[in-house]
Formats: sequence, C-alpha cells, structure tokens
Amino acid sequence: MSVKVKDRVALITGSGSGIGEGVAKRLSQNGAKIVINDVVQDKIDRVVEEIKVAGGEAIGMNIDITKKDQVDEMFKKTVETFGRIDILVNNAGVSRDKGILKLTEADWDFVLDINLKGQFFCCQGAIGYMREQKFGRIVNISSRAW
Repeated sequence: MSVKVKDRVALITGSGSGIGEGVAKRLSQNGAKIVINDVVQDKIDRVVEEIKVAGGEAIGMNIDITKKDQVDEMFKKTVETFGRIDILVNNAGVSRDKGILKLTEADWDFVLDINLKGQFFCCQGAIGYMREQKFGRIVNISSRAW
C-alpha cells in the first residue's frame, strides 16, 4: 500500500519519542514536512535534528495540548511556516498505572485532559484550516490509559 504524503504537512502530537516519533520519521521519509510536538524540549530538538540529518524538513513546537490557546497558536504557526496543515496525528497520551482503587481524581483529570481534551482541541485547531483548503486527514491514536 502506498500512501502519498510528499509535500504534505503533518503535525504529530507526542512525537518526541515512541510511536509518535516513529510516525513522524516515516512520514518524513515519504516526503512530508513535519511538525514535532511534545512538552520536553530536548526530545523535540533531537527528533527535529534527526529528521533534518536524514534529509527531511521539520520544526518543533513545545506546547501543552490541554491549553486551547497554545493549540490554536501551534496550528497558526504551522500554517505560517508551511502554508497549510494536511495531516494531524493525535498521538499524545498518558496513563497513571496505579490501579483503579489507588487512582485519585487528580490523576484521572490529568489523563482525561491529555488523552481526550487534548485530542479535541487539536481536532478543532486543525479542522478549520483543513476545511478551508478542502483537504485534510486526522488520525487519533489511543490505548488503555488510566
């Protein structure tokens, strides 16, 4: 199966490591321009540099996806930099592996804020641009997280 992403702009949340990093690098290898998002600047810098060294084009943004104003700014800067946003991969996610009986309300709120509210804000941030350009793809990744 061939996915045509050459010259498409892809923003991947939680892409400073793990699955998100892998998705970002694969999209870059196939010609996409990449926006790396994470909350750890060292991870962002490392992945952006590795993509560039491999011949790709990438920028990094250290923003908290649970903050709508930061998410809106991330999409604005993406479009200012690359002229468009074609692909959003909502990959950021957290868990609190304490077991349900030890999980506090604050733990639960933290998980929901990132895993649900963050994806919601990112979808809202992307879809306006995607509708305007009459093209866009959103991929939401999830796992067991509580």
